[in-house]
Amino acid sequence: MLQPGHPHLAVTYSGMASLYQNMGDYTQAFSWQQKALAAREKVLGPAHPDTAITYHNMAVLYELRGDQETARDYYEKAYAIFREKLGEQNRFTNQIRLELTYLQSRYDGQKEQETAGKE
Repeated sequence: MLQPGHPHLAVTYSGMASLYQNMGDYTQAFSWQQKALAAREKVLGPAHPDTAITYHNMAVLYELRGDQETARDYYEKAYAIFREKLGEQNRFTNQIRLELTYLQSRYDGQKEQETAGKE
């Protein structure tokens, strides 16, 4: 049996989060992903690529919940780590950069629609 703090627990927590996310239960997914993040930050530190994966997963959940600002913050954390640790040309770095750009363009589009609706 794995003891609390064992790094493999974060993988299990993240897997549970993915399961609940796929079922559409974002509340449970969020809870499990928070556990994964806490475990990875404790064991690996906040600047480890595996922790960055969890930041990315948190960003996706925040985006699904409609909280684009917090999602952007988590995408930016993940991007900074991947860029520093893996380089600009790494596929994970590129994926996060694209997701961040896409989120920003959608967010900007929503702001424009809100502004246009007020006129």
